[in-house]
Amino acid sequence: MRVLITGGTGSVGAELVKRFSLDKKYKVTFTYHSNKIRALELADACNCQAITIDEIEDNYDIIINCAGVVNSLAPIEDIDVNKWEETMHVNLYFPFIVIKKNLPYMRSQKWGRIINIASIYGVCAEEDVAPYSVSKHGLIGLTKSVAKEYAKYGITCNAVCPATIVSEMCDRIAAFYTKTPKEREDYFRMLCEAVPAKRLVYPNEVAEFVYFLCGENAGYINGATLMIDGGYTA
Repeated sequence: MRVLITGGTGSVGAELVKRFSLDKKYKVTFTYHSNKIRALELADACNCQAITIDEIEDNYDIIINCAGVVNSLAPIEDIDVNKWEETMHVNLYFPFIVIKKNLPYMRSQKWGRIINIASIYGVCAEEDVAPYSVSKHGLIGLTKSVAKEYAKYGITCNAVCPATIVSEMCDRIAAFYTKTPKEREDYFRMLCEAVPAKRLVYPNEVAEFVYFLCGENAGYINGATLMIDGGYTA
């Protein structure tokens, strides 16, 4: 069974690659953007394939859209239009293209699993991240549309919405808002305090959840917006 994971060198993406590679029934392929050395090391360690987005094929049984960017931290009136367009392209347009390309194959097989990694900011807004939030709201809309149209072919499509993840992306955002180690410590304490569970979510927790959703026992979960947020949106 062929699995495609986009954004495979990111914090969550790499955990997804590792998790699915442990199950020998899956043949894992993942995409990378610029860090070829890291991608090849991961591919070698997990005995899977690393490709660029231009090499994506049209016969995957499972698609996990994990690639994403946060490239604008500013009020709406100050957003750079080019950054807005880049965010929409990576976070929404690209998943659409990958899904569209593979739906005919999944339909012919009468089986398929599509997981879109969205965000809690795909169901609620937050200051200074409008492009990211809008793109993730759109990704959830795409998820529901695919689920509604293709359920009759044995295809499921779900959106997984993590809260703030212990990740490189989170570290980059923290670096933007803080200047000293003390400020960084306070920043992460604030993030944790906002969550009822009083901690952030780890990449392996997201990976395990997605792994379950791609299995046979999750065949009736479809079109869902699934939170993994420690109670943040409760």
